[in-house]
Amino acid sequence: MHILGAHQHYHVRFPEGADVFADANDAVRCHMTQLGRPAWLRRQRDDYDAAVRFHTSVVARTLDITVSASRSRPTHWMFVSDHGQEVGHTFRHAGHSPGTASGYRIPLLMWRSPDQGPWPAGLGQRPFRADGWGPLLGEVLGVAWPGMEGHRSLLHPDYRWQAPEPMPMWHTTAAPPVSDECLRQHPPSS
Repeated sequence: MHILGAHQHYHVRFPEGADVFADANDAVRCHMTQLGRPAWLRRQRDDYDAAVRFHTSVVARTLDITVSASRSRPTHWMFVSDHGQEVGHTFRHAGHSPGTASGYRIPLLMWRSPDQGPWPAGLGQRPFRADGWGPLLGEVLGVAWPGMEGHRSLLHPDYRWQAPEPMPMWHTTAAPPVSDECLRQHPPSS
């Protein structure tokens, strides 16, 4: 299944009434203000967060359906994002940013029925890139092809993370972490 997800225009990626981050007085807004991010970018970030929140509920529902349907047969369920979005994390930009961690660090969720056995130790700590999807899917399905680079599969014992090559046209300097002042004013909720 392909889901459009949190692509721009973020404000049309969640239903009416689900804009729970609009003008939120929280640590994210405080931090973005300290970084000098303009109002339009702070609004983009609020819309993006609402889109991700809604999208997460849709993805969770597909997992619930899969788990229910898997009771009688071996099953795998995977979700991967095609790319991330820059929304003021690193610089004054909203949208695709293949040269920043915001653009290439993506979520990967995997579940398999209990009869498939445990996942490899430390799997959740391994970084992943979307271009490793083919080898990963091949390994899960038991399919190989000429030239397949097994070490690019997250499940392979010799898996090796490789960051993308720097892209000079993209700003690659990370913004400083959220300040202590913002965290004191807006402590994270548990």
